[in-house]
This record gives sequence, structure tokens and C-alpha cells, in this order.
Amino acid sequence: MSKIIVFGTGKYGKEAYDFFGDDNVLCFADNNAALTGKYLYEKEIILPSDIQSHYKEYLIILAAREELCIEMEYQLMKMGIENSLNFIFIRDYILSGRIDFNEFIDRYLDDAYIYKLKYKQELRKEKQCLEKIEFFQQIADIRHLKPARGKLRKRQKESLDLLIKVDRYARNIGLNVILEGGNLLGAIRNGGFVPWDDDIDVVMLRNEYN
Repeated sequence: MSKIIVFGTGKYGKEAYDFFGDDNVLCFADNNAALTGKYLYEKEIILPSDIQSHYKEYLIILAAREELCIEMEYQLMKMGIENSLNFIFIRDYILSGRIDFNEFIDRYLDDAYIYKLKYKQELRKEKQCLEKIEFFQQIADIRHLKPARGKLRKRQKESLDLLIKVDRYARNIGLNVILEGGNLLGAIRNGGFVPWDDDIDVVMLRNEYN
């Protein structure tokens, strides 16, 4: 008896079909309307909206890159469909021996079981995000980022020219403008602009301002 709808017909969709086997895959779903009604491995390709209308009794396997799977999951949730899992996650989870393949197939409509797996899936996402943050913290020193280029660099130079004119005018009438915020930080730490900054931050003493 078929139990799974594979959402995605690309590389990961084909891998999902091979992993779960022909008997367990009912059909494929894809957002590309040009594929609707066609067949992949003799399985019909349907639109995601058809999942909502006719196929709620099946488990949806999201078969795409991680960032696309997130979009696909939200797409299904907007239609009231929450029984979906990321193929890469569940494949790795099964191959690691954490759960048995046959048990997973047998319990595909057990809401508590699926939600437990979704929770594990979210924990893995969180761990991956933390690992990426830790990695970039180790290799990226903000003090050594290269200056901006292109339109942003042009905007910075125009802002600097304007600041010089304002500073000269203020000095001529006995006033002072003082760098603050991001500009002060950039001047001290980066020797210029913070690489992503695009404005001027200055202050004046209250008595001079008045």
C-alpha cells in the first residue's frame, strides 16, 4: 500500500523514490505546473494543491535543498497540511539507526510519532545553525573585512565629501560636529567606514546646537 507523496521531482525527489521504494510512493508533487499530469517512474506528478484536496491521508516527504524544503513546508502549512518531513533528515535518521525503516513506514499516519520526528528535525536545524554561527565566529574578524565596493562605496564617498563640507562650515562659525555611532566605530576599528554603512552619524554639543 502506497503511503508517501514525494514533494519534489528533481535530484532529491528521485533519491527519495529510490530510498522509500516504488511500493511506498503514491505519486510526486511539484510546483511546476508544466509537469502536472506527467509521470516520473510511472508515478503521476500532481500540484501541491491536489495534496490538500485528495491526499491528506498520506505522509508528505519534502525532497529538495534545505532552504527550499523550508519554503515547501510553509506552503503546505498554509493549506493546513502539517504531516510532512524533510527527506534528507529522515533518510539520515534512518540510516544512522535511530529509527527502523519498517517502523517508520508502518507509523506514517501516527500523528504523535510524526510530530516527534518533526521535533527532532527542528533540533537538527537549530544545531546546524549554531555550528555555522560558531564557524563564522572563528574565521571572521569584523575588523579585517574589506571595504565596500560598487554603489555602496560611491555612496560612502559622497557622504564623506558632504561631511567634510559640513565640518568646514561649522568650524568657520565656531562650531564642532562630532562623529558618533557607526561612523565613530568605523573610524576607530576599520580606519574608515564600517563596510556595510551608508550614512553619516554626527552629534553636536547641546550648548553649541542651541
